[in-house]
Amino acid sequence: MLESSGARSSSSSSVASSSQVEFQTFGRVLNGLFKFSNVIGGIAITGPFSVDTVRQPYTFGQVTAVASGEFSLAFNATDYPFTADAVASAPWLLQATNLYGAIDPVTRVPKLPMYWGAGGALTIVDPARGLLNVSRALDPRFEGEWLVVEHSRSAAAAFDFFGCENVTLREVTLYSHAGFGILMTQVHDILLDRVSVRARSTRRPMSIMADGAHFRKCSGRLHIMDSEFSRNGDDGLATHSEYSSVVALPNASCVQVTGEGVDLAVVGEEWIFRTHALLQSLGTRHVTSVVASGGSGKAQPITEAKVMCFDAALPERLAVGDVLTATASPQLLVERSRCVVHCASTFVVVFRLHRVPHTCVWYL
Repeated sequence: MLESSGARSSSSSSVASSSQVEFQTFGRVLNGLFKFSNVIGGIAITGPFSVDTVRQPYTFGQVTAVASGEFSLAFNATDYPFTADAVASAPWLLQATNLYGAIDPVTRVPKLPMYWGAGGALTIVDPARGLLNVSRALDPRFEGEWLVVEHSRSAAAAFDFFGCENVTLREVTLYSHAGFGILMTQVHDILLDRVSVRARSTRRPMSIMADGAHFRKCSGRLHIMDSEFSRNGDDGLATHSEYSSVVALPNASCVQVTGEGVDLAVVGEEWIFRTHALLQSLGTRHVTSVVASGGSGKAQPITEAKVMCFDAALPERLAVGDVLTATASPQLLVERSRCVVHCASTFVVVFRLHRVPHTCVWYL
């Protein structure tokens, strides 16, 4: 992993390749591939280069049996090996963290019936023939259908930027990763030029296991051109901070929340409340306090519920289970790009000002 911290200095960093280079990793990159924090003089990562995994962080196969509380999956043992060496190097292969499907085995396009959710305990029945069991209840309609069993979702993004300015990614292709492809937190002015997050071949049903590109409380200009985000396990392109879920309403102006996003809350900034089902806006309020979260703006893991208070009474329709997030406002320009994803939303944007020209293609 390449890691750099500018300590809020005016330093700049660049990584460039004059010829095609490929980074091969086994399964998941535990610490990500590139990580930059507080570099404000500018960062340019310029290819062409690509990133792929030796063993995909998932297994694709056909459901052969559905029983009470479990199902069996037959898979190609050559494409998705569970050899002793593979499992010893990556013990996380012996878990099923998420399930995706059904997927057409020929086109690799999602189809009905659709399941996207948690997995369960995984048992390798026959690694040579390619048969495994997952302890997860499944609708009998899935028998005979093809699913993706995800084995490990890394907490680290392949490309991770925090508190940086003037970041450019150019001619970079990401074929496989167990977590986010690109994660930018509180970054000012971003350019993605010829960035591709996609499956390497038609034999692969998926590329990475989470968002193609996710931007948390970024600002300035976000310019995406000639890029592609496809076949990933969550949002193709997400330009909002993570949503925090409301778990309690202790009084008229405070909410108890849990989830990502609260770690970046700063007193005085504006947050928006949305319904859980359709993410419809319920109104905005300004933060007056965040108990036990601080106001430093530095990212910290959220392991328990926090209480956030606001400068006015909460929206009348707000209910437990609804969500809230900061209202960051960079300018978004997307040109000549496409987003074809398997799961969640194709294009999630929560900005006051954005522009998506007709030369882009956004579809499921």
